Amino acid sequence: MKKLFKTFILFILCINFNQFTNAKPLPPGSGSGDVPANILILLDSSKSMNNLVGDGMPTVNSGTIVWNGDRVFSYNHKNHGGLYKFNSTGSRTNWTTDDYDLSLWWANKTTLPHNNGTTKTGQWCDYGLHPYKGNAFANAYVTENRALSGVKFVTGVTVKNTNISNENLLFIGQAQPKNKNSAFIAIDENYNCRLAIFPDPKSGKKSNVNLGFDVSQNANSEMIFVGHGRVGKNGFMITCNFSQGKCDLKNARGKGRTTNYGRLFDGKSLRLNSDSTMVYIADDGDVHGYKMSTGTYPMIGSFREKYCDGSASATGTEVRYIDYFDIIRNNKGTLLVQGENQTGSSVTIDGFNRAPVVNESFTIAGNTTQYKIQSVTNNTGGSYTLGLDRSLAATPDDDAAVTLIDDIMYSGGRGHRIQRVEWDPGDSNTCTAQITAGKFDTTKNINDDKSAITPGTLAAADIKITSDISLLSISGTGANRRIIFSHEGHVDELTESAFVSGSFDTAWQQQFGGLRISRLEGAKRAIVAVLSDTTLTSGANFGFGHWNSGEGSSGQYDYPHPMKLPNKKAKRGKGGGYCHNNDTRCEYYGGWKGVHPSGTSKVCSANSCLNVAISPEGASRAIPIVQRLGIEFGTDSEAFSQIAYEYFTGPVSPHDPASDCQLNYVIVIGDGRMSSTGTKENKFKGRTADRLTKLRQKGIKTLMVAYGDGIRPDGMKTFDEVAVVGSCESAGDKDCESTIVARTPEKLQTELSQRIRQILAERLAFTAPSITATIQEGGSLYQAQFSYEQYGEWQGTILRKTLNPDGTVEHDMNFPGNWSAAEQVRLQARSGPTDPGENDDRNIWTVLEDVPYFNNGIQSWNNVNERPDNLEHLRDEMERLGYVISDYYTTSTSPCTGPDGTDDEMKGILRFIAGQDFFDYIGGCNKTDLRDHVLGDIYHSQLIEIGPPNGEVKFTDVNQEAYFRSINNYQGFKNANQSRRNILYAGSNTGLLHAFNAETGREEWAFLPPLLAGKLPLIVNRALQGSLGDNPPRGGTNAIFGVDGSPVVHDVFMAGLTPENTPESADSPSWHTILFVPFGRGGSGFSVLDVTNPIVKNGTGPLHMFTVYNDYINNTIYITDYEGKTESYPYTSGSAEIGNSLEGQRATTNFNAAQNSDGENSTTIQDNIAPCQSNSSSIDFKNNGTNSCYRGNTFTFDSIAIQNAQNNTPLSTDLLNASKMVGDTFTPIKINDVRMINGQLRVTFDETLTVNMGTSSNELSVTDNVFVNTSCKIASGVDPSIDYSRLGETWSTPRIVKLPSDLASERDDPANDKYVAIMGGGASNSNPCAGSALFMVELDNLENPGQLYGAAINGGPLTIIDSTPTGPMVGNSFLPTPNGSDIKNAIITSPVVITPDTAQNIPWRGAMVYINDREGKITKVNLTDSTENNANLFDQTTLFRLNANTTNRRYSFFSMDAGIGVTTKDFWLFGGTGDFNQLGDKSPFMDNILYGIRDFDYPFFKHLNDVVIPSFGTSNFTELAHTGANNAKSIDDANVCADVTAQTAGCIVDAENAWVIHLDTQQNNSFRKVSAPPTLFKGQVYFPVYEPPAGANRCNIGDAYICVADDECGNNNSHKLLKGSAANGKECAFVREGVLSELVVFGDKLFANVAGPSDDPDTLYSVLAAPGEVLSNRSSWRDPGF
Repeated sequence: MKKLFKTFILFILCINFNQFTNAKPLPPGSGSGDVPANILILLDSSKSMNNLVGDGMPTVNSGTIVWNGDRVFSYNHKNHGGLYKFNSTGSRTNWTTDDYDLSLWWANKTTLPHNNGTTKTGQWCDYGLHPYKGNAFANAYVTENRALSGVKFVTGVTVKNTNISNENLLFIGQAQPKNKNSAFIAIDENYNCRLAIFPDPKSGKKSNVNLGFDVSQNANSEMIFVGHGRVGKNGFMITCNFSQGKCDLKNARGKGRTTNYGRLFDGKSLRLNSDSTMVYIADDGDVHGYKMSTGTYPMIGSFREKYCDGSASATGTEVRYIDYFDIIRNNKGTLLVQGENQTGSSVTIDGFNRAPVVNESFTIAGNTTQYKIQSVTNNTGGSYTLGLDRSLAATPDDDAAVTLIDDIMYSGGRGHRIQRVEWDPGDSNTCTAQITAGKFDTTKNINDDKSAITPGTLAAADIKITSDISLLSISGTGANRRIIFSHEGHVDELTESAFVSGSFDTAWQQQFGGLRISRLEGAKRAIVAVLSDTTLTSGANFGFGHWNSGEGSSGQYDYPHPMKLPNKKAKRGKGGGYCHNNDTRCEYYGGWKGVHPSGTSKVCSANSCLNVAISPEGASRAIPIVQRLGIEFGTDSEAFSQIAYEYFTGPVSPHDPASDCQLNYVIVIGDGRMSSTGTKENKFKGRTADRLTKLRQKGIKTLMVAYGDGIRPDGMKTFDEVAVVGSCESAGDKDCESTIVARTPEKLQTELSQRIRQILAERLAFTAPSITATIQEGGSLYQAQFSYEQYGEWQGTILRKTLNPDGTVEHDMNFPGNWSAAEQVRLQARSGPTDPGENDDRNIWTVLEDVPYFNNGIQSWNNVNERPDNLEHLRDEMERLGYVISDYYTTSTSPCTGPDGTDDEMKGILRFIAGQDFFDYIGGCNKTDLRDHVLGDIYHSQLIEIGPPNGEVKFTDVNQEAYFRSINNYQGFKNANQSRRNILYAGSNTGLLHAFNAETGREEWAFLPPLLAGKLPLIVNRALQGSLGDNPPRGGTNAIFGVDGSPVVHDVFMAGLTPENTPESADSPSWHTILFVPFGRGGSGFSVLDVTNPIVKNGTGPLHMFTVYNDYINNTIYITDYEGKTESYPYTSGSAEIGNSLEGQRATTNFNAAQNSDGENSTTIQDNIAPCQSNSSSIDFKNNGTNSCYRGNTFTFDSIAIQNAQNNTPLSTDLLNASKMVGDTFTPIKINDVRMINGQLRVTFDETLTVNMGTSSNELSVTDNVFVNTSCKIASGVDPSIDYSRLGETWSTPRIVKLPSDLASERDDPANDKYVAIMGGGASNSNPCAGSALFMVELDNLENPGQLYGAAINGGPLTIIDSTPTGPMVGNSFLPTPNGSDIKNAIITSPVVITPDTAQNIPWRGAMVYINDREGKITKVNLTDSTENNANLFDQTTLFRLNANTTNRRYSFFSMDAGIGVTTKDFWLFGGTGDFNQLGDKSPFMDNILYGIRDFDYPFFKHLNDVVIPSFGTSNFTELAHTGANNAKSIDDANVCADVTAQTAGCIVDAENAWVIHLDTQQNNSFRKVSAPPTLFKGQVYFPVYEPPAGANRCNIGDAYICVADDECGNNNSHKLLKGSAANGKECAFVREGVLSELVVFGDKLFANVAGPSDDPDTLYSVLAAPGEVLSNRSSWRDPGF
């Protein structure tokens, strides 16, 4: 057998594939770690769950008071942005004219009448101004832009050369990047666009990003507009003088700079002073004031005249970190001294058109002294006598000019505070906070009884601020002049004139806004986020059900009201009102229907259902069910207790009493008082308490979650009582679990995640190291070991051991040349109060915008430290993904205390990474101790050693990369770097990529990837503070996944970065050594580094090229470039059930209003509005419906958006999927019409549907459970070239190759070939479109970082379909694909990539790719320039399918091996199956296999299965790709595959496509499964196999085996590993107890590691390879990826 590649013998070989980032499950081989916990989530689906949380805004960025006193706020989001409007009392209002009624406004395609009598869409403005077009011009077209950067209401606007005269206009900043029609626009009271200002650069080559603007006036009282933003790498300022009707624009390099244009490039907010002579910009937490130039069009000067230093750690009168601010513009009239001979400490001044304010400052002509106002006396007529802070320096002249000074501002940002800030009169670089208001609290500013707080009575210090400030502005006039600020969608208003010394506690007026989401929708999001976290789902099996009250699907009352039970039962079945009563008993479970874990409970309705059984696939199966859940009436605790009890004690129970390490939990989520609990609060009526007690006695605990902010005290008592009986014998016992209180969806997600993490940690039974290894060519062996800690970071190391010529290993660490990386790193770390980031012997670095990491003094490759400029950027990175740093230490925590707030935790995380014991692992509260162990675990990350360049330059064919190297002076690159030091790279779950000196083990540096830093807050778990150990009490942290993927290397010829970190010229490329670092379970992203200079020396070192991250929870792609600038790209992904439609929301609002009006003892109004209404000529139900029930076929959604859709124009129905629950299954329903209308999605179904939110017997209709979601065919709204929306956790190790250009016009010329990293789409539970794709990342395109190869053709990555047994939706029906798999697909394996450099006689350029996916398809992809068999670039076909499903458990977790058969001369692929996340699984129908598959068409591509699969964007892609997969050859088809199970001689596969070995038979199933990828060597394929322990107790450790198969025949040759052994087709070679890793070849010996043994030498296993055949091989250590 000729092996086409050589295993990277410098790689560490992974033992475990678990998953993602919040907590880590125990590794296989630990015994307890092989038995997952069982967790059943039961969610309240009662009608109260449809109550809204919040009043209706996201995190807005700007606000203003407009014409009639309404408040308008802008939201900067590409998909969901726009203007929100509230009236003066804080009630949400629509944007309504005679022509439309919108909940959000933006410049859209709606047709409107304009002032000039014409009719235009909202994208046309009456006039435009452009800096290079001279005077104003008519009919300006602007983009349909939902991303808005700001708003400001301006009165008295007159623009020369237009008919705009003395108008009051709302100015709006459009912020959409890469759109040259983005403008600053101004609309009138009828929402007509009157003016558009285009800051378009003169070159026309780059488009602008508009960030902010302001409007003031100059000394001549001319109105001045100033806007700023980015154009390419430049910052720009555009200035318009409306009196002249013209604009000017200047731009200069700003990216990465702290100059004036750097501030314009990055600034978060901008303000002009009263006469436009100064401009202030907030950037990096500070405010910078620049002098403006004089003249008609003032521009920013280069000299900073004022500076206000803000800090996130500020206290007292120090200024907090400033993101948003506004200044007091003191243009209060023409002010003159009134009267002669004034002396002393007061002065009378006339000419005020607005009252002066205490603490304002001014000067008087003739003297430079600044005076501050201490008191104000109104003399009427614009005259005021002002008390001063000092005596007049001289007697002023009568009518001497008085100038008020703009030295007061209001600011907000981080730290949950609002401040009034003043500059020091004598020092323009010093500012002080005169007043500080606010405190951190996640609840609203309302009274305890939920009533509104009286304006003027909330003390400034008691104003609750829920998060960082996202906007601050001053707006309004006179007494109504308000300071408006917002945080997490909440808006608070302060009276500006009262927010001064002496009255600031009366300034607060009102709060409104807040998040607007139903409790149910919030709970869905929280549960989906938990079920999507594969670090949780790989350590636990989940199930899901819902509960409310009633036996039927209607959930309506059998009787008029539960308080009015009649004597005679109604004819219908027991409904919600009947079952909700404490004296009734209803049926909620009824047994199991189906073959467990498939199926549901027999009782499965809108009232109750165990929808998803507990199983390994439970999480992924539950996600779509959770998303589709509807609501009904009542909260009968009998429902959840009956489901839990009968399930866990019935015949299909997942509870295994023989396995004492198994943990079983029921998590019940409810939002109000429950009936029938059997506890004191319900007068001991009901059976719930008895059931939960019995479950607890069997080892099944129940946790209660009180969700929402509307639970009454008696309801909380009920929760607390049930929590006790579900977890312990009596209140106060050690095992008692208190009620988990989660008032918000975010808190629910956090609480669920933290509690489940603790459940997983509780499974720990003992500590044993897990080992992986690799062998160095020079005779050394590297082992990465870790021991896992129950409540802390797992302890890792790398051991270098001498490997003797005879294959023996020197385990003694004192042997010359041996070293431990953990020991070296701890020696380099430091303890003590001094910042270790600057004083230890480690270099930990990252890339931060505006803070260079290279050649920067003491911070050179060492900027992860506590320096203020670094801290602010690092906090940005840590909070970018939405995770919040928890307050671990407070003034009230015990035994260790700390300051309130998270500033110390922010620094503490950095110190923890550096090695200090901030979280008190040791005990004793010395947070600056050096931890006993510093290096985190190296879990799945394979090691790679990089030394001098060693790529091959000898070639036999011009198609080889070796030829390309030879003609581009690669030899010179080798010569120049021949003394380059060998560095060993490995990712650890501290969150760092480590670079170790291969000779000494010393850490040269460690890299913290940007974006991945956003996971670091997850290590903080406040519940562990002081909770571990007794003498002394100790703290702990969550163990997370960090840099968990395997780095790969390749030398790339490109225009890259110079050693000084500047881009090379495109016409002067050079060779660079590139390191591609996937994050693995750490996250859905990767970093790319240039390690040409791997040692930090003489101002040179490694360089960051770019980082990509897909935040698929928040639907945003992030790309960070080489300078640290991060761009975000939100994308489309939406779903909703019709109860959340606008029609459903209207029905809910009507019902809630009727219920409130009726009170507790009446249902009169509810009964009156019960009958269903439909749309008609007089009723548009979503806007003016009056009843609690809607019936129709048209529904409107504001939570789903389709990008770039023409307004009110039909769209393809393929963009959406719709399904309806019929019985207990969802079936597709037909959609007749889809269109976007004024930013809302209108869907017209083929059938009439009902949403009934009422509970009256006057309307018995049932709400249809219909779910709508965007399909995978919908455009994400992101440029396909950077569309990473389908990237999951990057488990797949990339392969780097040189490919023909993806542009057809350039493809024939090899000079246009591109270096590309090819990897699988990774793992994803929540996003049905993520994971099942092949990503091809261009590495030689620094100007467009992260660009996807072939994106224009493939619509992004190359899609590999996820097959299903029911088939996909095509049109409005399912395409039958009975051979599809019910396994959620993902490509978590690494591709097999064949190139002319890794195989002989290859007649094409490029690569042929083979990839096996999780559901068992083997796909072949053509990335060559060959057109043989009518092939095209990017063609794909399904080569084979393994018939995998959740019953036979044939999961593909591991990559394949490949080679050429000596006998057949054909190309073969080898692999095996088994669920590595469930190594101890003993499912009864398990049937795992080992296989070899032959590709008869190699080395060419050929379309198979009677289909030619087109590109993804083609309309019939879905149909043909699924048809091809369904028709593909099957591993179970005896006509094409030989079953060679137990065969030891002969060869029957000569005419077959494949061979298969079944690891077990149904008659004697030992539940074996592969535990690592196979290894091909000398004609034999070596498969590591695991067999769970015999007997009932699954907590024991199973056994490791090696199964050896002939590569072409499949014969069992395992006996050849042991001399003298007889052939036995049923047996594999026993290794020892534990889990075996991939095997590595050294000489004729095989080496592997075993997870399980605790003694270090026992973890290494070696055996002499079985004899076999050999063919010559073309290979080198740089061969791509194998």
